[in-house]
Amino acid sequence: MHLNSQDPPKDKLLYVFDLYSKGKFTETILEINILLKEFNNSTVLYNILGLVYFNIKKNDLSINCYNKSIYINPKNFEAYNNIGILLQNTDNPVDAIKNYKIALEINPSYFQAYNNLGLSLSNIGSHNEAIDNYKSALSISPNFLDAQNNMAVAYQKIGELETAIQIFKKALRVNPNNVMIYNNLGNAKIEIGDYSGALICFRKALEIKPMYLKAALNLARFPYKFLDKDSLTILEKLLLKLDHAKVLSIEHQFLKANILMQLDETELAFIEYRKVNKRQINEHKSDASDQQSVYNSYLRKLKNWVPNVLVDNNDKLSKLIILGPSRSGKSLLELSLAKSNKVKPFFEYKDAFNSYLQNYNFSKEKRYSLITQTNPGFVYDIINLFEKTPKCYLVLVKRDIYELATEIFIKDYNNGNRYSYDPVKIIEYINFYYEVFDILEAKIPKNVVCINYKEITDQPNEVIKKIYSLTSINLSINELNIKKLKTYENKNLNELFENYMNSSEEFSTTLMSLKYFLRASPLV
Repeated sequence: MHLNSQDPPKDKLLYVFDLYSKGKFTETILEINILLKEFNNSTVLYNILGLVYFNIKKNDLSINCYNKSIYINPKNFEAYNNIGILLQNTDNPVDAIKNYKIALEINPSYFQAYNNLGLSLSNIGSHNEAIDNYKSALSISPNFLDAQNNMAVAYQKIGELETAIQIFKKALRVNPNNVMIYNNLGNAKIEIGDYSGALICFRKALEIKPMYLKAALNLARFPYKFLDKDSLTILEKLLLKLDHAKVLSIEHQFLKANILMQLDETELAFIEYRKVNKRQINEHKSDASDQQSVYNSYLRKLKNWVPNVLVDNNDKLSKLIILGPSRSGKSLLELSLAKSNKVKPFFEYKDAFNSYLQNYNFSKEKRYSLITQTNPGFVYDIINLFEKTPKCYLVLVKRDIYELATEIFIKDYNNGNRYSYDPVKIIEYINFYYEVFDILEAKIPKNVVCINYKEITDQPNEVIKKIYSLTSINLSINELNIKKLKTYENKNLNELFENYMNSSEEFSTTLMSLKYFLRASPLV
């Protein structure tokens, strides 16, 4: 904050800041309007007023305040930065980027603007450019926590998980009580399959802040029967607090259901899952779309596709798309493949996978023989991939229908995946993938292998052999390095979901149509 003769005295501004920081927005507006009568050219007052209006979601008034501040002082870099933040938060990252760049032209040392610019660049998929801006912020302010965190997240999005983990750890050395960093580090560890390490991170976050929702949700989402006694005790204490709450948000209700599940209160948990998913359906009625027509349109396109598989003997890099519905076991397979130093996994980061392909130079890059991708949305990119890229292969992952549908129904997705609220939509979603599988197996049989979830968990070495037969790449993964993946199936939960499906005529009709399809196309 830079004060001049046009601004109020420091004590009056501190009083305004105190009101604002305490969330007393109505009082802040009144006080600023009084001061503006005397200090009508105060850029600081207009900036603060813009922040207040932004917080109460009066964006037009907020923009007007920032523009008045810029009119008074065209070099007001803070106002440009604040406009960028507002645009970023209203889904306009492109214009946000323009304002951040103006702020940095005025003040190249404004490290907060570098960080904000990085966020907007990440939002449009320019993760490498975002990382460059986070590095610029940190070169000015080496311990700037937001930039450290955001840079680590950006590295995650380009598939550089180990780098992300090291950055999170570095941030924690300076900020050992930061729950956000512990939570994000835990998420990164889950992505590399380090569940024990992730558990330590989430528990540490909850030790520092017992009701930290994000860490609590992540702890309660752990695989069934994985948590130890101490972790279950933490969840029991959280459940008592949730039971005393008069109103639960959707996130808190999912947390309650997940905790009940971990405590083996399966029937009570399923009641909560049903309640919260009905809430989700009601909340999203206005923006419901006809997803089935999207499925049908793509299936027609796929059926009419005449494959022209490219051959390029100079390209030594194979591309393996592990395809399947959400929760089908794709990530487990990818983690097994990632044990080979010949494999670069991109997990569900589709933009990073595509960027790597676009920039790949087969004459220089010798390190990897295989890159992998597991984003469920890649199902819609198969035609484009095979028509433009040589050495492409597909692993089609199937799973028991009730087990898979149940997993989807109880999953609290962060965004999207709206089919998951409704059993009928879940069945249609799974059915779509399995129809796609049938078409692909018929169209490009030499480039496809079908694998069942139970094979991935119980016979991983046999699965690796199937990948070798498909790609002709010896991944050099020792049998001793892959052990049977310990998974527990909650049969009671699957039965509850099956009974729920059969309790409605609409559900059972959809299910019968799926069963007919599965009889014609049995699981492997």
